[in-house]
Amino acid sequence: MAVAGATGNYHLAKPQVINVNGGTAFGITATDMNSASFNHNGIYSIELKLDGTTVYTFATERFAFDQTHAINAYIDYPTFLSSHRFIQKCFILPGSKISLYPQSINRGVINFNDDAIHEVEYVVKDMQVIFLH
Repeated sequence: MAVAGATGNYHLAKPQVINVNGGTAFGITATDMNSASFNHNGIYSIELKLDGTTVYTFATERFAFDQTHAINAYIDYPTFLSSHRFIQKCFILPGSKISLYPQSINRGVINFNDDAIHEVEYVVKDMQVIFLH
């Protein structure tokens, strides 16, 4: 989907209604572009909101070395193998031991069981570094 906006405030160019029913989980592809190079870097945090309420967060505060084998559960690994697309799951698999999820409701799986239109919003952030003089 095409994105519009600038200076850290982006949105879908053409928002659309997607029909879903029952337990639904989302994923996102997002990169941090370095202004000093063409590198694509990982993002610092993802927050998924449903109608303004946070249902899932991911933050790379710390990552234990003994959890590195579990990182393939954080991405859509079959899609990565087949198309090299890096889709970050915005839900937590049952039994996940990764410590990158400071907050979630129902592991990030949203139950849509009405005919109302809901707003789903992502807040994606880069690490902010503050230098003290």
